Amino acid sequence: MARDVKAAQSNRCQLCDTRLRLPKGEYAEAHHLQPLGAPHHGPDIAANIIVVCPNHHALLDYGALTLSLTDVRDHNVHGIAQHYIDYHNTFVVKAVTRCDI
Repeated sequence: MARDVKAAQSNRCQLCDTRLRLPKGEYAEAHHLQPLGAPHHGPDIAANIIVVCPNHHALLDYGALTLSLTDVRDHNVHGIAQHYIDYHNTFVVKAVTRCDI
């Protein structure tokens, strides 16, 4: 699923539009807004995935970045669902912090 979503977004970060070009191709990471493992048990579906650069991925993983659907570039391309953004903001964010990179 992650590979398909990254391809749909042309391997560009949906927050800062960064695309990393590496010798073997372009690179981006897929972040599950409602994490897959315990205790969150999020689904591995496109609506739960945002494509991000490594910096934004770390910020999201550590709950250091809140999101709104308007922050997410081309969120309708693969249909990110508002309730997964809400889940991230409610259960993953440790401190309400806005970070600019």
